[in-house]
Amino acid sequence: MTFEQQKLAFMVAWVLTVSICGVILSVASSSGAIALAGVALIPPAIAYSLWTSPQTVPQRIKKDRR
Repeated sequence: MTFEQQKLAFMVAWVLTVSICGVILSVASSSGAIALAGVALIPPAIAYSLWTSPQTVPQRIKKDRR
């Protein structure tokens, strides 16, 4: 499994977990559904964009030399 696949699997697991919690708590109002969607989608979107792949030592050295 590549790093990108692991990131995607983690994000999907987060969205599913929050959605299941919303179903268990029986969120029925529209404002509750919007809040649940925000909690389910915003953190993974931010984490996906900020979560960089690990670098090897030679890659770090090249980056630091620039």
